Amino acid sequence: MKKFFTLFAMMVLLAASSQAQTKFYLVGEAPFGNGWDPSNGLEMTELNDQGLPCVRGTINGTIYFVLADNLAAAGDWTTFNNEYRIGPTGGNEEVTVGAWISTQKAGGDNGAYKFTGTGSEYVLTYNPYIKKFRIDGYVAPIVIDTYTVAGAPAAIFGTEWDPSISDNDMTKQADGTYAITKYNCQLAADELQFKVVGNRDWGFAWPDQNYVVTVDEPGLYDVTFTFNPETKEVNAITEKSGSFDPRTGEVYILGEVNGNGWDPSNGLQMDTEDGNIFTANITTAGENPDENDGIGYSFFSFTSKLSESSEDWASIAGYRFGALEDGFPLTDDMMGVEFGLGSFGHPNSFKIPAGEYDITLNLDAMTMLINKIDTPEPPVGGPKIEKVWELTDLSSLYLTGVRQGFGMNGKFYINDTQWNGEGEPTILVFGEEGLAATMPGAANTPITRDEAGNIIVTTNVTFPATDWAAAEAGIKVINPETGEAKEYAIPEGCGIAGRCDMFGFAQGNLMEDGALFLTGGTNTGISILAIEGGEVSEDNSYLATCDGITPTTSTVINYYKDLNGDDALLYVTRNAAPQKLAADGDNFTATAIALPGKAPSNGVFPFIWDGKEYFLYPYKTAEEANYLDGFAVAEAGAEEPLVVVPSTVSAAANGYQANWLNAEVKDNVVTIYQYYPGGHMTVYKLTNGSGGVEELFTDANKVVADIRYYNIMGQEMKEANGLTIVVTTYTDGSHSAVKIIK
Repeated sequence: MKKFFTLFAMMVLLAASSQAQTKFYLVGEAPFGNGWDPSNGLEMTELNDQGLPCVRGTINGTIYFVLADNLAAAGDWTTFNNEYRIGPTGGNEEVTVGAWISTQKAGGDNGAYKFTGTGSEYVLTYNPYIKKFRIDGYVAPIVIDTYTVAGAPAAIFGTEWDPSISDNDMTKQADGTYAITKYNCQLAADELQFKVVGNRDWGFAWPDQNYVVTVDEPGLYDVTFTFNPETKEVNAITEKSGSFDPRTGEVYILGEVNGNGWDPSNGLQMDTEDGNIFTANITTAGENPDENDGIGYSFFSFTSKLSESSEDWASIAGYRFGALEDGFPLTDDMMGVEFGLGSFGHPNSFKIPAGEYDITLNLDAMTMLINKIDTPEPPVGGPKIEKVWELTDLSSLYLTGVRQGFGMNGKFYINDTQWNGEGEPTILVFGEEGLAATMPGAANTPITRDEAGNIIVTTNVTFPATDWAAAEAGIKVINPETGEAKEYAIPEGCGIAGRCDMFGFAQGNLMEDGALFLTGGTNTGISILAIEGGEVSEDNSYLATCDGITPTTSTVINYYKDLNGDDALLYVTRNAAPQKLAADGDNFTATAIALPGKAPSNGVFPFIWDGKEYFLYPYKTAEEANYLDGFAVAEAGAEEPLVVVPSTVSAAANGYQANWLNAEVKDNVVTIYQYYPGGHMTVYKLTNGSGGVEELFTDANKVVADIRYYNIMGQEMKEANGLTIVVTTYTDGSHSAVKIIK
């Protein structure tokens, strides 16, 4: 009752006040006035939906104005200011959008209201009953004059769920409703779903839930979509216009299997003898890490027809099929169990961990059977790898700021942006006994070295600097033996863009002549910083192009000499296959490198050893979580690693997916440095004991009658090659068998 009485009293007051005062004016600068003339104010004749006087207009810049309840004679500012002016006292008052401003009779004062607009339309509303006004952005009434059908599949709508396609605009009918007909639509079940969208704006879409069109049997249909803008009723009428059978006698697997990607013109063809039962063997790499369980997954579905173009998904929409729901997980308990598939026209994908699998489809029953093939563990034996020393207490390091490090000459070099979370940026040098030395570091995380052993860090940027170009970033090159340092600015011509958290090994001696190859998170290519004669070479510092790469903030580019002695770059981005870059004029071409069991962490490193080109890289088994500390050594394209060091942790020790590895080769011994942020620094030695076979494995007290070589499949070879089983037969009839790596 109290609320009603208050409202009633206000209405009485409004009525009484409106009889006493019916006109109000704005005097000042347009659009809130006709100029500074006390006899020529802008009368507020427009009333809003609450019956309050208002004025609207576009303002771009600053204007001054006052309100008034009457006008004076021309030039009679004294009467106007003393009797009619409604404005601030004590000088000008600034007005902001959306705030009620209290007013009072100026009483002879000549202050004004000040408002600054940004080119938009504004409305000033005055409430004389509470003697306040406010300025708001004007919102015009919404008029919907276009209705568009948006939905799936793309074969019907051109692009799925895209209201911007004018070919899907509905036409107004004589009764005020809207309609559009799509002819000869390939429909197999209930794959046709849609909404009606007003003014191409998803804020105006009907019905609330997708309208689903169902048909009794696959075929070609004319579909008429209707919409009533008054009642918001949506409808679809289907009329069969022809036959359509999505079963073509062929089935292809689309998606991330056997090294393929999502391409409607390229799928793995399954084997069949009768056009009903289809089989295939697939391998998945787990390209997509899941943050919840730390496992990498691949996605795939099926189609009975391929398109002619890698961009044309529309023409095969009715031929595609897959899971009952998108992203359906194929877990261990699904292995060996026959289960149902979705109908044609439903391209829902399956989600599967990395591994090797056999798949069988039965199209008559629309079922699928999948079995996982156990992958054997990497072979035991061959070259010997042993741990030399390890540091596990890294508690003094600021984990967020020690994102990168490397090993050199028996020591680790780590740049800590805030030593222990509170100190100055410091380069920490660790030896077998722990912290051995320090030197001034950098406020950003990258640290690396060049071929001469100089340390390289950043200047002018503080982690996480998001725009290196704007910050005028540079590098500092430090001789760790003498402490001599040089600083270089990264020139604009390098095209560095965005944020850069990591560096790769540099070419040459950056104190004199060399080059650093790097990328920012929004780079369009590879930035080359060239040093000649101890100065930045503007001519040779530039942005090189390379097709097939997508730089990120954590991309690392290592310079090295490959097996042929040619200059090469190893381009590494976490969660992606590394790529070897070769010079192509001033630019580069990329070749992907396949490494068995490669984990998605950062840290791949190349080296030449024993006459072969090897890669040191983070490794995981199919069952392990991502971002652990296991690593391996392998040649590009090898079926199995040469050596594997298993993970020692069960959960990631850092949140930036780093497992840094690098190697030094001397006297045919490989020193491997592993810096696993948040976990440990460890040094390993890799040696090769496989010299001449006869020399190592024959018995001096026996006479050799025959030596034969076999691979791990039991197939005889002419000579030892890779992992080899050497079978020696002696004249006394005895045998010996030994595994070697050659």
